Amino acid sequence: MSCFVSRMDVSGYTGKGTIEITYIIGGGRTPSSPGKSFPSSERTAYLPATDEGFDALRLLRIAFLRRLIFKMDASNPAGITWNIQHKTSLTNSPHGYPDPTYLTRLMQELKDNGVRLKSMSEEEENLSLEFVERVMKTKITRN
Repeated sequence: MSCFVSRMDVSGYTGKGTIEITYIIGGGRTPSSPGKSFPSSERTAYLPATDEGFDALRLLRIAFLRRLIFKMDASNPAGITWNIQHKTSLTNSPHGYPDPTYLTRLMQELKDNGVRLKSMSEEEENLSLEFVERVMKTKITRN
């Protein structure tokens, strides 16, 4: 999981910038379908670079470390699917913005998966804070 902050805007959050999250998933074999393998893949997702977006990023980092972001899906040719839904487009589409309730739904989905500030160990809390602080310093222009 890697991230940076771009000056591009997420639709509906003009002038805020965008947190771009990249997940690189190594290929492997699905435990539910012995002998079936899935290829390596890369997924990109977006959050608005707002206080709420950075709070969500912090919890997504913990979900990633706990291996909760994706789940195995033998019916999917990629072998995996989102376990915690992400926005994968900056513009108006079913998986994009604007979506004024997305961050609220995302925080609830994280909570439903046991990822909340109160459930973090001290180590997770420190790791997530350090991660978000590093991301906040990456003002990169990629327009």
